[in-house]
Amino acid sequence: MRTSWEENLRTAAAAVRTHKLRSTLTVLGVAIGVLSVISVAAIIHGLNLYVDSKVQELGSNTLLVSRFPAFVRVEDWTEDIRQRKHLTAADARAIAEQCRACVIATPMLTRFPLFGQTSEVRFRNRRVDVPLVRGAEPAMTRAFPLFVVNKGRMFTEAEDAHSARVCVIGLAIADSLFGPLDPLGRTLRLNGLEFEVIGVWEKHEGLFGGPGLDDVIVIPYRTFNKLWPEIEEQIRLTAQADPTAPTEDEIRDALRYVVDPEVGLNVVDLGLVYGIEVSAERIGVRMTMTTPACPLSDTIMESARAAVRAAAPQVPDIEIELVWDPPWTPDMMSEIARGHFGWPGS
Repeated sequence: MRTSWEENLRTAAAAVRTHKLRSTLTVLGVAIGVLSVISVAAIIHGLNLYVDSKVQELGSNTLLVSRFPAFVRVEDWTEDIRQRKHLTAADARAIAEQCRACVIATPMLTRFPLFGQTSEVRFRNRRVDVPLVRGAEPAMTRAFPLFVVNKGRMFTEAEDAHSARVCVIGLAIADSLFGPLDPLGRTLRLNGLEFEVIGVWEKHEGLFGGPGLDDVIVIPYRTFNKLWPEIEEQIRLTAQADPTAPTEDEIRDALRYVVDPEVGLNVVDLGLVYGIEVSAERIGVRMTMTTPACPLSDTIMESARAAVRAAAPQVPDIEIELVWDPPWTPDMMSEIARGHFGWPGS
């Protein structure tokens, strides 16, 4: 075996000496191929990190709700999309009230150059074309982590309620209009209307060359709606999910591990769970037993409490309530439970 390896090495060395140019080109080709693969992998890894950082800026638990799909041209909208009702501020209120997993829901209006809604801002003899003018509520800075005030402040609820002429501007706009001057407290003209600058956004250049906060002016939502009531298409509802609050389905799945020892089935399929209420501060479960005389009710209740606690250790208040109204009947069992007993309907 050793002799064979030595012969192979001698043969290979002789071939390299005999064909020096070919050997050099072969090695160069292999090196270029390996370098290309490494370079592409590094570029893809870098892009992944970049996109991930931008998603984190937007907020990984932030949802944007729109009546039309993203990244679809207006001319490609189907008739079904065009006939959808416009979203309103009332829809944002409904989300906040009815979606237990959402901690904030707030509307936003936008003037888009894409729809012919051009905007310009002036200060003295300086002029800047603004890609985006948004109308938002003060809660936008909490619902959308991207919106960070670097200097000054966000407008207040009172200023929004009274349609105040105040604005928070992007850093690029501040530099172009005011130069070395402090923009706070100064008055600019947005489409000919006077607005007081009360804040400047944190520097943000946007994603893949798109407009970021550097080129955005945000004014109070009601001010925007009062000035341009015809703009409905660009409404977005921004909702932020509560990362600390589990969902109702997650709690229900946790309760499937709680088994009634007498029948060998979990309390969910038995129909013993009447209701689940979930929030960041409290989880309430309303459940019953197959009969008020059940000797294992305390054991099952404690098992249910332990299961919920294991599924949501961050929620401080866990309440398991035993109720008898309405009385449990076999009709409340799931198809799985009915099949377990071989009853009709499985």
